[in-house]
Amino acid sequence: MTFTFSKDQVDILKKIDFSEIAEPVVFDDNQTSVTVPDSKAGLFLTLISDEIDMHGFSADQNEVLPYGRKLYAIYDSAYDQI
Repeated sequence: MTFTFSKDQVDILKKIDFSEIAEPVVFDDNQTSVTVPDSKAGLFLTLISDEIDMHGFSADQNEVLPYGRKLYAIYDSAYDQI
């Protein structure tokens, strides 16, 4: 499955550890797209959600940080493309 994102969003996605997918996640910089095996699209969303939980909130978990807002936008965009 191929997802289309902005260049900034692709740059953020490149920093996330998708090794749990165990199959190649392909980043196409020219197309600003990310290709994930169809059977792993749900796991792709889960790993983005995990990144939000781990790094998208303040230390006390009461505030969504700017990075978290960007991750939420990425998650929403990917979800809408499924």
